[in-house]
Amino acid sequence: MFSVLSSVAGMGFIELQENGIIASNDSIYFCSINYSIENYKDELFDKYAINYPEEIRRAVIKRRSEYLAGRFCCQDVLKKLGANSTSVSTGKGRLPLWPLGYIGSLSHSGNRAIAVIGECDKVNFIGVDIEKYVTGILFEIVNEVISSEESNYLKSLPLNYELGLLLIFSAKESLFKALYSKVGFYFDFHSASIFNINVNKGFFEVRLNHGLSYEFKKDDYFKGFFYFDGVFMNTLIY
Repeated sequence: MFSVLSSVAGMGFIELQENGIIASNDSIYFCSINYSIENYKDELFDKYAINYPEEIRRAVIKRRSEYLAGRFCCQDVLKKLGANSTSVSTGKGRLPLWPLGYIGSLSHSGNRAIAVIGECDKVNFIGVDIEKYVTGILFEIVNEVISSEESNYLKSLPLNYELGLLLIFSAKESLFKALYSKVGFYFDFHSASIFNINVNKGFFEVRLNHGLSYEFKKDDYFKGFFYFDGVFMNTLIY
């Protein structure tokens, strides 16, 4: 899913940085980092030349560190794409506001952050999500995430059921991130269904259960990709 072209280990806030392209589309670039909350300092916003919004200044350290990590990834990818502006501010619903001509998505979970970005004339939408695997947590909200049909489908797969729940949760998060800026409103987990999960090849398909806009209609489907690295579930739709 992610084709890593460079990997740099470090000390301090950024412990590991990976850059590369999406294996199935080399016009889409990504940057991911593992970061240390313990080594976070407010001064890092100045060091990395990242805007420090007032609402983030008032936030707890966890939120400040994940915001910094996500914007660092965005800035790094935009520089590699040759963007005139590398600043990514925040809009309605905490939606990232990308520089003119670019579209992307970002995610963070645990101590990891990632940004995936492409040019608007090469890709229509991008949604990425990473979720740290924590045993037991999804059983508390399982009925909010999947339908009984999806649950039965998961049980038929050569995949740990709880890991399958995490995959579906993350896949639907990626779908939301991909389409929210296009449709302009929130839609819940039951607005779409996941099917055709290929455990060996790492892809899935997602179908809309009702129309979201003139462009995105009932029964439209999208192909997505997933990868579980033993700690994080990674999903991508574009």
